[in-house]
Amino acid sequence: MSDIVGYIVTKEKEAEEILNKAREESAEIIRKAEIEATGIINKAREDAQSILQEDVSRMEKEIEEKKELEIKKIVKEFDSFLTENEKIIDDLVVKVIDAITRTEFDEVI
Repeated sequence: MSDIVGYIVTKEKEAEEILNKAREESAEIIRKAEIEATGIINKAREDAQSILQEDVSRMEKEIEEKKELEIKKIVKEFDSFLTENEKIIDDLVVKVIDAITRTEFDEVI
């Protein structure tokens, strides 16, 4: 009987050692998984931040291009307006000069 009790006690100790080792291995696996998960999460954050920055840069570039096109359009319209006004002013200057220099004899000839 004492052999049986000794055998049972020995097997219980072996089982306890196996359980302790399994707990340690489980804890190590969990620790490694947490480290790996943290790395994956950090990589995903970096990737997301990079993608976001690329999108922001692309949008800023598009906005700048649209702004430049709008400015060019406005400058072109303003140049056209100036050209038209210069013609009108030139015509008025000619008329004023004619009016000033014209004499009553010019109409006769």
